Amino acid sequence: MDVTLEVVKKMHEDTNHHLETLSARIGYDFNLSVKRTEVSSLLDDVIGLSKKHKFLACDILVKELECLDLFKMSKMDKFDYVIHILEKKLGVN
Repeated sequence: MDVTLEVVKKMHEDTNHHLETLSARIGYDFNLSVKRTEVSSLLDDVIGLSKKHKFLACDILVKELECLDLFKMSKMDKFDYVIHILEKKLGVN
């Protein structure tokens, strides 16, 4: 009986651990999706970006939030800074 109780207890602990992992991943995926949508919307205001540059910049900016300072810059500086980020991170011209 004690062995059965220990097995059930272990299964319960394992199940809780897996549920916590899943909920954390789902939350992370949701937050990432929200951030990607927000950053993409902000990049729409950067004049002169191609779609390719916008998508590449969005991927970078979502992961490196410290670069979001660019949205406090003037319109012309925003474009130049996005290109700078793309060149620095990906070597894109």
